[in-house]
Amino acid sequence: MTFLSAGIIPGLIVGILVGTVIGAINGVLIGWLNLSPLVVTLGMLAATRGVAQFLAPDSLYGFPADVNVLGNGSVLGVSYLGIAALLVIGIALVAMNRLPIGRRIVAIGVNSRASYLVGIPVKRISVLLYIVVGLAAGLAGVLQVARLDSAPSGTLGVGFEVTVLTAVLLGGIPFNGGRGSVLRVVLGVWLIAVLKTG
Repeated sequence: MTFLSAGIIPGLIVGILVGTVIGAINGVLIGWLNLSPLVVTLGMLAATRGVAQFLAPDSLYGFPADVNVLGNGSVLGVSYLGIAALLVIGIALVAMNRLPIGRRIVAIGVNSRASYLVGIPVKRISVLLYIVVGLAAGLAGVLQVARLDSAPSGTLGVGFEVTVLTAVLLGGIPFNGGRGSVLRVVLGVWLIAVLKTG
C-alpha cells in the first residue's frame, strides 16, 4: 500500500519496519514472557495474514516502475535480489563466526539455563534475535512484492513457512538449536530453490 501511495523508499522503510515491530512483539512474548515459540509465531502468522486481508481485501498491483526494477533489475549481471541475499548471508556469517554474539547465540541454543548462569543475557539476546528475524522477514516480503510487481491478497507467502523449515532442517540445524552453520542453511535454501525451479 505504501509503494502505491508514497513510492519505493517509503515502501521499503514501512515494510522493513512492520517486520521489525512484529519480530519485537514475538521476541517480548517469547523471550521475556516465556510463551511457546511455536504458538506465538504461528499465532502471529495467522493474525498478520488476517490484518493484511482486512487492509487490502483485493490484490495490489500497478506499483511505480522503480519497484519493478528493484525486484527484477540487476547490476553487472547480478540481480538486486541476489545482492540483498549475499549481504544478508555476509552479515549472518560475520555475526555468527566472528562476533561474540554468535557464540552466545549458539550457547543459548545448547542450554539456555546454563548460558544464563554464566552471565549471558539470554532474554535480551532472544528478543534481539526475533527482532533481526522480523527485520529480515520484512525485507524479504518487500523484495518478494517488488519481484512479483503485485501483492496478491491472502496468498502471498502461503506455505512459505514449511519451505523455510525444510531448508533449515536440510542445513542440519535441529529444532532444539545448538548446532549448524549459516553456510549449511544457505545450501539447504539452494537445494530447495533448485528443486522448485526444476
